[in-house]
Amino acid sequence: IGSGSAVSVRELVTAIGRLTGRADLLRFAAAPATPEPPLVEADISRLRDHFGWRPRFSLEPGLADSVRWWQSQRQSA
Repeated sequence: IGSGSAVSVRELVTAIGRLTGRADLLRFAAAPATPEPPLVEADISRLRDHFGWRPRFSLEPGLADSVRWWQSQRQSA
């Protein structure tokens, strides 16, 4: 589930790199461009209109929560 607000792929990847402490691994434009959309955006209109759902997290806190969860899964494996 997303926020309904568009975010660039670069912004998303940069935030994940920063939160994982591995921004040094990012190399933008290191490979030929692909038909990947430059933006990621979830359409939350049905959730909002039919169920009254609203996002609880903005991008950075939501990603931070996800990164913490994935890191805990790696440590417990």
